[in-house]
Formats: sequence, structure tokens, C-alpha cells
Amino acid sequence: MRKVDDVIKKALDLVKMDKIDEAISVYENFLQLEEVPEVLNNLANLYRMKGLVSKAIELYDRALKLSPSFKDAKLNLAASFLEIGRYGEAMMILESLQNSGYESDELYLALAVAYEKSKRISDFIETYKKISRPDKDDILRSYGVEPPR
Repeated sequence: MRKVDDVIKKALDLVKMDKIDEAISVYENFLQLEEVPEVLNNLANLYRMKGLVSKAIELYDRALKLSPSFKDAKLNLAASFLEIGRYGEAMMILESLQNSGYESDELYLALAVAYEKSKRISDFIETYKKISRPDKDDILRSYGVEPPR
């Protein structure tokens, strides 16, 4: 197993034990030795969990500089932009993912939020129809978006 895999496993185990700060330390210590996109992305996710969205955005950007086609980092970056009300930037990232052939419920949920917040209601409704998750309405409401009727 690669060293990076060991680091990710260790950090994920700490997260499962609700030891977020320790997991952050594991990732930060590793990043002092080597920058790996997956580690940057995972660390950014932990910062987002702690409400440090601007720090997370910096890390997603670093991950994408190292690996421009890293879809998870793009999706996470877009979600971060949604959290802070930067809907246009989120929409650009999400639409580029969609245009590259990427499809997932997470993509469509984020895109639906961006469209609704940007008052692109017909796009919102069309995107909403593509989401197959049974909890999609609850997720949309968590972003302050009412599902279409």
C-alpha cells in the first residue's frame, strides 16, 4: 500500500471517531512532505466541516492545480461556493463537469441549487428531474430551496 493510502486511512479512521482536529493534523503533516490532490481535497473537506470554507476553497484550488481533471475536488469547490452564496462561480464549475460527461446526483443537486438561487427556474426544474435520490427534497431545503411542485 502507498504511504498516501495509509495517511488517508488513518485520517478517515480518526474522522469516524469524531477526532476531526487530529485528522487535520495527519493530513497537514503529510502535506509538508508531499502535495497529493486527494489529501488536499480530503483536508479541505474537513475544513468545510469545521465551517472554514475559505480555507477549504484554497485547498481545493491547490488540488486542482495539481490535477485539473479531479472531479471530486471540482464538485467540492462548487459546493463550497454554494455555501457562501457565490452561485455563478458554482454554476460555471458544475456546468463544466456536466459538459464533460460527468453525471451524479450530487452534481445535479448542487446544480439545482445554483439554478434556483440564480433564478433560472426552468433549468432548476429540468435538473431536479434528473435527481434520483429519495432525500433530494430534504437536501434542497437544507440550502433554502423549495422543491418544484
